[in-house]
Amino acid sequence: MNLPRYVLFCSLTFALGCPSGEADDDDDAALPDSYQDMDRAQRTTYMEQTVLPAMQELFSAYNPFFPELECETCHGADLEDPDVDYAMPNGVTGIPFGFFVTGSPSARLTGWAEFMEDEVLPAMVELLDETEFDPGSGEGFGCFGCHENYTPGAASWQDLETLTEQREFMNWEVLPPMADAFQAFDADEFAEFDCETCHGDDMWQVEFEMPNGNTELPFDGFPFSESDDLEEAAFGEFMEDDVLPDMVELLDEEEYDPQTGTGFGCYECHERPGN
Repeated sequence: MNLPRYVLFCSLTFALGCPSGEADDDDDAALPDSYQDMDRAQRTTYMEQTVLPAMQELFSAYNPFFPELECETCHGADLEDPDVDYAMPNGVTGIPFGFFVTGSPSARLTGWAEFMEDEVLPAMVELLDETEFDPGSGEGFGCFGCHENYTPGAASWQDLETLTEQREFMNWEVLPPMADAFQAFDADEFAEFDCETCHGDDMWQVEFEMPNGNTELPFDGFPFSESDDLEEAAFGEFMEDDVLPDMVELLDEEEYDPQTGTGFGCYECHERPGN
């Protein structure tokens, strides 16, 4: 799916947002009709009483497993730092520019993008009394008013510290090549290859911990590429020769060494017998 290109160019930032502590005495007075006409204290009140509840309702309706939205969800954990002061974007989930051109093999990410484009963005434009981004003039409110640009290859998996950073990396650097590899191996079986394929249907509840119910591999089955079952042997060869080396490289790991018992191997993703 190709999303509208207007989202490619937006660099709008807006600095005033959620409650920041003390408010002026006139916060409870009638607010101006437009966000654009509000002073800082009025914008704080409006964000707390109108924008945040509206977004909480939208996001929870779309995905009940989505953590309850707070100011920090969009404005970042350091939102009250004087150097940040609620400025946007501020570390919210990054999106690579190319995603809006090429789309994603992930039905989940595609659905998420449609939700953001069709519901969240128009709602924010209306709530903030903005004009939706116009690529002709380069003005208006679009995706990059809130989201950072994600640059593939800029960071190593080993350097990522937060779940948000790790999800971004998986979304943009692991999922696409893995979907390509599995669908090239068996287009029918893996036609809907997605995050859940490896992380399980309850991935949100377990915060993407692995392994999580993925196919159990018996110890005495290795190497599966030498199985007498031709289908199992073909899949084993694919996993051993393509998937495992690719994952080792993508995650900047060392491949499992049976002599030392260290490194990245099959049981990073697959269940051990009896677990």
